[in-house]
Amino acid sequence: MPFEKGNIPWNKGKSSWNRGLTKKTDERIKSPWNKGLTTETDLRIKPSSRSWKKGIIPWNKDLKCPKISETHNGSKNPFYGKKHSGKTKRKMSKAQKGNINGFKKGSTPWNKGLKCPKISESQTGENNSFWNKHHSEEFKRKISLVHLGEKNHNWRGGISFEPYGLEFDNDLKLKTRRRDSFICQLCGDKENGRNLDAHHIDYNKQNNNPENLISLCVPCHRKTNHNREEWTKYFQDLIKVIA
Repeated sequence: MPFEKGNIPWNKGKSSWNRGLTKKTDERIKSPWNKGLTTETDLRIKPSSRSWKKGIIPWNKDLKCPKISETHNGSKNPFYGKKHSGKTKRKMSKAQKGNINGFKKGSTPWNKGLKCPKISESQTGENNSFWNKHHSEEFKRKISLVHLGEKNHNWRGGISFEPYGLEFDNDLKLKTRRRDSFICQLCGDKENGRNLDAHHIDYNKQNNNPENLISLCVPCHRKTNHNREEWTKYFQDLIKVIA
């Protein structure tokens, strides 16, 4: 900011840092740090003050910076076993009063009346950054390999490859769908153009007891691949009502 006539300089009344020094002393302070060093000594000192060079192993290689929560936890905290006095608490309370960064009682929140949009709504159609784009076949293969077999979070030891029991045939599936009135027992959609799936409630393909089978549409059947214990309990309670 330029100095204007009439303004008081910020350093008015303050003495200069070198006030009282002689000319000889002043020149010694202002002189270069390497004045008087020989070329040999100067070159030997300079490399040590330079930045890191390629090929040099950093001093902190393989060292992990500990989290503050770990270094200041329990007895490691310098305030461990101590308490603020009543006077200190009053001072801290007074310092926080009127703090624009803190919420004051009676103030209206800035986001009152605002609704946070659902991700599904804000990322639908043209709003989606991947709109009108497609993954390449090579990328699809890589994704498939990453989630194949034991790498998949739904891996259950390969039970999906186990064979169904001989009694699990089209007749048994039809009886299950007929019992359920050809309606998906999860979403309530009727069978339309594609047969409903007969889902094994306990996920045991050899257990083809009618009370272990329930009709589901394809989308709902996919949902049962997650949280299997919860779905098992849910359908076991449901089958008692409809069977």
